[in-house]
Amino acid sequence: MPDRLVVHDSQFSDYSPHPVLEYSVRDIVVESSNIGTILWGQRLGAAELDNYLRRFGLGARSGLGLYGESAGLLPSVSDWSGTSLATIAIGQGVSLTPLQLLQAFNTIANDGVYVPARIVADVTAPGGEPMSPQPVLEPRRVVSAAAAIHMRRILGEVVESGTGRQAAVDGYEVAGKTGTARKPHPDGGYEDAAGNYRYIATFVGFLPASDPELSLIVVIDEPTTTIYGGSAAAPAFAELARIALRRLKVPPPSDHEQHLILAALPAGDSRD
Repeated sequence: MPDRLVVHDSQFSDYSPHPVLEYSVRDIVVESSNIGTILWGQRLGAAELDNYLRRFGLGARSGLGLYGESAGLLPSVSDWSGTSLATIAIGQGVSLTPLQLLQAFNTIANDGVYVPARIVADVTAPGGEPMSPQPVLEPRRVVSAAAAIHMRRILGEVVESGTGRQAAVDGYEVAGKTGTARKPHPDGGYEDAAGNYRYIATFVGFLPASDPELSLIVVIDEPTTTIYGGSAAAPAFAELARIALRRLKVPPPSDHEQHLILAALPAGDSRD
């Protein structure tokens, strides 16, 4: 895999220059490789990439009926340009809400099943009869349980040894992903008149990775001390996770439970 790639009329690159490497899917995710992600997007193809993004909940409102909720931006394949497959694969040229991103990660945590979010669990009528607080959308399978477990392993390595190390929480195996995105400029493009960029730093994940009970997303708009998801958002994720784990009284998994996810698939299966 090279460190840069020309698609149509645009050049894409990884964050740091590197020689041609043999990267697995695990390496692409753990090292947050733009080029690897684009190559996998090309292998999947425009129609399948669009199909999976929509099945994971992108481009649609949550169904919660939140006032002013956006469906985000996911153009129809018929409107894609020559670079769209590459840009959309790495998260450019699309927009999504924090809830959409969190629900997509929840799908991986839920063994590949998309479970629509709910704010109110249940409502009781004055007479004591249970009432449905809102129309309940049906869960849907997006990927196989084996694929979801495989991805949980990889997302765990993002925190263990990749770009998300600062999201680690003592005693718990965390699975998650960093994100660093340029903000569009109001006048078009991404640069201002002085050639400067504005950024959004994100970390989204869940824990315990082997049997998830808690998922969180941290989005920092225009961070100042550092622009990267791994250094701006990941530490906040870790601190919020510690607080939530205490309040929800989620005990640390035993050593055996923590490593169940690592035994779920042979190590060789992480390379295709």
